[in-house]
Amino acid sequence: MSKVITITALFLLSASVALGQQYVEPAVFDRDHPLRFNHLCSESGRSYGAHRQAYALFEKRSPEDRYEALVLANVSVGWIAGPPGPNGVSLIIEKKRLALPPEWYDATFGLALQLVAVKTQQAITGPVLTRYVQVASGQGGEKEYRLSATGELDWVRFMEPEESDAAPVKEHRHPPELRLYGKDIPGLDGDYALNLVLENTRTRTRMTLEGPVLENFPALLQIKKPQSGVLGFAQAMNPLQKGGVWDWLRTGWRYRNCIQLRKQAKQELDRRFMRPPFTPR
Repeated sequence: MSKVITITALFLLSASVALGQQYVEPAVFDRDHPLRFNHLCSESGRSYGAHRQAYALFEKRSPEDRYEALVLANVSVGWIAGPPGPNGVSLIIEKKRLALPPEWYDATFGLALQLVAVKTQQAITGPVLTRYVQVASGQGGEKEYRLSATGELDWVRFMEPEESDAAPVKEHRHPPELRLYGKDIPGLDGDYALNLVLENTRTRTRMTLEGPVLENFPALLQIKKPQSGVLGFAQAMNPLQKGGVWDWLRTGWRYRNCIQLRKQAKQELDRRFMRPPFTPR
């Protein structure tokens, strides 16, 4: 019993120290800044050792130097829980704002993840996914990605709490996870640029949005699949048990401010897009 009390006291002491630490995160990663996982919210401990994650922007400029497309995604590298598994890279779209040329007006489209080897420029593109699930006011349904009659789209996975309070309809969108597995990449070696491919389902026209470079990608794939299992009551209450109650509390406390990183990344997307918001279709 004294051992448990001692460990608990140490945890509370470390938590109080963490309160006084300044919370510092890098800017969102983009085509000009390699994707790095050397900051707090990218620690593998945040996902119980399964993968590393960070936010990245994917973009396309028009000839007039105005963004035609800007997409924010949460990038994960490591064990991404796919059926073939075990390791690879995945994207979950958080927010996208598009303003595309006339051939894209009123078009449905799909998204695919692409990796390009920096050394050889060999590209591998994943499957194009065109649908997501939308939940609004308790109703669920599958929808296609679709642009407005003027080629625009303002899409967000979910609104932040301070935004949703004023929204007349509460919506939450569940986009499909875009994945590429390391085992499917021939000659896997070195650095890889991450791209996001938009495909017009009517014309099959493709547009490539450039994202950040993953440096030394094979080394990032060395994360092993975490063990899983059912904990009994004694195990769950053991302060040293990974996945137990105390471990869950420690993890939640350590990464409590990471929600701010997501909010900042969304704000950065809006700042770069330089177009006034409009009502999403």
